Amino acid sequence: MEFRAIARGAGAFQQPVTAVEVEGLCRRAFGPDVRVVSAVELGNGMYNSIFRVELCGQGPVILRVAPESHHRYSNLLGAEQESFHVRARGSSSLNSNYR
Repeated sequence: MEFRAIARGAGAFQQPVTAVEVEGLCRRAFGPDVRVVSAVELGNGMYNSIFRVELCGQGPVILRVAPESHHRYSNLLGAEQESFHVRARGSSSLNSNYR
């Protein structure tokens, strides 16, 4: 598998995601027989690590990995998604569930 991730320091907000973790997440989502051809970190997530993943025999998918569960921002995967919808609507208010 081709794997490209963004290098980060030990104290960085977004922690590194390994090739093994990406493969495991893909197997969990698409089944045990899925084969990951490549995973390239895109680097434009506000809170989450975002990868473009090529799967054998399927189209590309986007994998978004939230911060570790003990991190105070671990629930921000939903908040980040909501913020994209807010920007698309031209509004500045976020759903109160993500505050």
